[in-house]
Amino acid sequence: MEKFGTFVLRFHAAIAPNQTANFLRLADEGFFDGLPFHRVVPRFLVQTGNPDFREGGGDGTGGPGYFLPPEPNDIPHTRGAVAMARRDGKDGTAGSQWFVCLLDNPGLDDRSTVFAWVAEGMDTLDRVAQVSTDRKRVPLKPVRVLSVDLREIPPQTP
Repeated sequence: MEKFGTFVLRFHAAIAPNQTANFLRLADEGFFDGLPFHRVVPRFLVQTGNPDFREGGGDGTGGPGYFLPPEPNDIPHTRGAVAMARRDGKDGTAGSQWFVCLLDNPGLDDRSTVFAWVAEGMDTLDRVAQVSTDRKRVPLKPVRVLSVDLREIPPQTP
């Protein structure tokens, strides 16, 4: 990420296969490259994945042109959880926007699909959460994801 560092995600592919496959496909196509975090709420979450903000504007509803059905699971929205954002909280409206929980957020459990977690670099996202925003929680200066690098990481051993 521009000026902030890097972070690494690990995916829950067996638990949220459609959300994970969608994210990985979009990342592989370069969809997220250059996109800014368009929603920053300190002590709550940081969100990106809206292509309307690529060039500096948008109403928060942008996506890839399709929606995915929800994949309910029991993974809690704890610090570092990565989930698909839904339009106006409605099921079946997730597409490309995703967020990272900065703190435990049990109020989000059963409301959006957690499909990954931050394995490294949570401090990077904590720095993003400190940027100044406007009243809509859009950063005053864009904080962009420069690129997404996909790698196969061996499973962790206990």
